[in-house]
Amino acid sequence: MLRVATRYFDVLRQRTNLRAQEAATEAVTRQLEQAEKRFEVGLIAVTDVQRSQSSSRYGHGRCHRGKRSLATTQEFLREITGQPTPALARPGEDLPLLPPSPADQESWSRRR
Repeated sequence: MLRVATRYFDVLRQRTNLRAQEAATEAVTRQLEQAEKRFEVGLIAVTDVQRSQSSSRYGHGRCHRGKRSLATTQEFLREITGQPTPALARPGEDLPLLPPSPADQESWSRRR
């Protein structure tokens, strides 16, 4: 169960990371478009456009790596469960986080 739960949350984490990277890349791409327009009217130097191009390429590379990482974590989960990774539900805001029962370390140590 621990292995499945770990892989499950790894997939969720990778999906979240990929979404964040895609959003960041989209923002950098918009900045590149703006830099190109500003260059066309003579407001900025070509080096500023090149810097934006470099940032855009870097972001696209990170998205590609993020997609590969997500595919890898999905495969790790599939290896354990024997099933393709379905649309995984994220924990909701109303997830009850209960304290352990019993709440003292000694009781858990004696259970081994």
